[in-house]
Amino acid sequence: DDARGLCEVIDNWSDNTLFPPVMFMTIPDLLDASSDEALKENRQKLIGLTTAQMRQRLPLSRDQLRTYCSMIDSQLAGRDFFLGKVFTVADASLYHPFFFLGLNPNNLAALDEFRNLKRWYERVRDIN
Repeated sequence: DDARGLCEVIDNWSDNTLFPPVMFMTIPDLLDASSDEALKENRQKLIGLTTAQMRQRLPLSRDQLRTYCSMIDSQLAGRDFFLGKVFTVADASLYHPFFFLGLNPNNLAALDEFRNLKRWYERVRDIN
């Protein structure tokens, strides 16, 4: 209860700042692997970019994600969860983009250099 506002800020940041580079790194391969042309057209229209345009953003997206991962990794040093010892909405909000990133195992390798983040990701992933 004492971190509700902070959790809402983290949720907003996760959806609107952390998720876009993850999306540009993940969606093109998912759409290219699909044989459903209507799905491809719908997703590209929703996002407002073609898969080719999303791929053009890959270098910037990777740089942005690396910066965000570094920030999150620092916060997680010596902690079980993002705000301390207890799982909160902040953890759920931050987990979602990394879950999506993991839809392409090659992308998830981006976490390897961030020991605290990777440990946290696995801890949250394994919650039943």
